[in-house]
Amino acid sequence: MIKLLTEESPAYVLEKTDDEKKTVLDVACSHSCPEVVEYLLSQGSSVHVNNFRGGPVLSAVMNIPDYAVPIASMVLDAGANINLCDYMGRTALMFVIRLSALKVIKSGSQKYSYSDLFMLLIERGCDVNASYDFGKTALHLAVLAKQEILVRKLLISGADIDRRDAYGLTPLFYACESGS
Repeated sequence: MIKLLTEESPAYVLEKTDDEKKTVLDVACSHSCPEVVEYLLSQGSSVHVNNFRGGPVLSAVMNIPDYAVPIASMVLDAGANINLCDYMGRTALMFVIRLSALKVIKSGSQKYSYSDLFMLLIERGCDVNASYDFGKTALHLAVLAKQEILVRKLLISGADIDRRDAYGLTPLFYACESGS
């Protein structure tokens, strides 16, 4: 159906946005399979149309883990900005940490199904020291989420262990506070 609708529509339909400034590519990245995203990219969908939710990389992160990795890889290959933030300053890496923590809370398992996506973002050059929410970085968030595997990967990838948030607190302070 997507192919039919795309073929019957003018080319500019791929760049039209909804009230939240999402394009059909953004929606496909968060809700569809990789084949749909690949098709939209082949038809000229731009990865450079930004919305307050952060564009196609952040949209891909919201998809199920099995689809998120190939979709994120496709939009990055097409030139999407890996460090684009949402309206609160959160990057895709920060969302992956949050999603991982929610998965652990929901399932009770420490098994980390977002690790491939996490590593893809790091390998493709995301800024591991970007900050939001009163200066918190991905390392602060991983510590707060008690995600030891992610903390280790961030440290190996150059995350600043001494980075202080707006309250002057380092990730170590948060680890001590939570007893982890």
